[in-house]
Amino acid sequence: MKNILIPILAMTFAACNSSNPKQETTTAETETQKVEINSDRLVLSIENQVEEIEAKSDRLLVKKEITTAELRPQIAQKWSKIHAYMDNGTVLRIKTYPHDAVSKRTEEFYFSNNDLMYVAIEDDGSGKEEKVDKGYFFHNSEVIFEDNKSEESETAIRESDAERLLQEAKEYLELIK
Repeated sequence: MKNILIPILAMTFAACNSSNPKQETTTAETETQKVEINSDRLVLSIENQVEEIEAKSDRLLVKKEITTAELRPQIAQKWSKIHAYMDNGTVLRIKTYPHDAVSKRTEEFYFSNNDLMYVAIEDDGSGKEEKVDKGYFFHNSEVIFEDNKSEESETAIRESDAERLLQEAKEYLELIK
C-alpha cells in the first residue's frame, strides 16, 4: 500500500506545482494588461475633467489671489502670485505666475476632491499662446503618465518633477485654506 501511495502523492504534488506557475503567470499578465488599460482610461478621464474645469474657470469659479511676498523663500523667489479657482469652496485649479524678471514659466494644478490629478507646465505662460510643454497625470498621489513635449530634459536627481509637484500642490492647497 505504501508503495502505491508514494508515487500517487508524488505525481499529484508534481501536477499541482507545474500548473500553479502557469496560473500565476497568466494572472500577472492579466493584471499588467488591466493596469495599462486603466492608465489609458484614467488619462482620458483626467483630460476630460481638466477640460470641464477650464470651461468653467473664467465665468463660474471664484478666483482667489495670493501674493507670495510673505511665503517661504523658495515660493516667494519663484512665483509673484498664485491664483486659486474654486467651486463652492473646493479648489479645482491653481495657477502660479513667475516674477517678470525671472521667467515666463507657469504651472497649473488641477484637482478632483482635493486630490491632484494633473499639472500643466508652460515654459512661456505669458498668455500669448497656450502650449503645454510638460503634463503630469496623477492618480492616488502617484504619477501615472508624463507627457514631455519640451526640448528640455529633466536633470534632477529624481527622474521626474512629479514628486516635487505633488508636494507643491499640497502646500498650495494649505495656503488657500
